[in-house]
Amino acid sequence: MQIDARAVANFFIDKAKGAERQPDLVALQNLTYLAHGWFLGLTEEPLISSEILAWEHGAYISDIANDVRFSRKLHSVHRKFWKLDGDSGQLDLCLEQCVNEKRLEEIKTFLESIWTGYGQFSTRQLVDFVRGDTAWRAAIQQASHRMSDALILKHFRSLVEGNKEQPIEQFAAS
Repeated sequence: MQIDARAVANFFIDKAKGAERQPDLVALQNLTYLAHGWFLGLTEEPLISSEILAWEHGAYISDIANDVRFSRKLHSVHRKFWKLDGDSGQLDLCLEQCVNEKRLEEIKTFLESIWTGYGQFSTRQLVDFVRGDTAWRAAIQQASHRMSDALILKHFRSLVEGNKEQPIEQFAAS
C-alpha cells in the first residue's frame, strides 16, 4: 500500500488548522518524510510512493513541493492539495480516496501518532530531526541525493528496535 504524499500532507494541514497553525512547505515535507520513515520502520511497508531526496532543509518530496510551487504559495500552506478529476474538475486528495476502508483507521491512527510526536515542533526542529538521521546523511553524500526506502528502513528500523515501548514519541522527545 502506497499513498499519494499529498494526501498525507493534507492530513497534517488539517491537523495544523485544528491547532491554529499554518505549516510551511519545509515542515510539510519533513512531517510526511517522518511519517513515511516510521511507517516503513514499523511495518516494513512504504507509506508513500513519492521519491524523497535529501537537501539542506531535510527531506524534499517533489510531489508536495511541485504542487505548492505551482500554486505560488511558498511560505505557509493553507490550502489542501488536489488532483484533477475527469468528471468533476478538481478533487481534494484525502486518505479516504487513497486507502482502502479496511486500512483507513489504522493509517489515521498512525498519522495521529506522528502528529502527536512531531506536530508541536518548529520547522527548524523538524529539519534538525531529519538532518540528524543516518538515511539523510548517507543520501546527502550521494550525487543523486536520493533517500531510498532501503536507507530509510535501515535508520527507522534501528529506532524501532532501540525503543519498542513508544518509539515515535521517544524519538521526537529527544
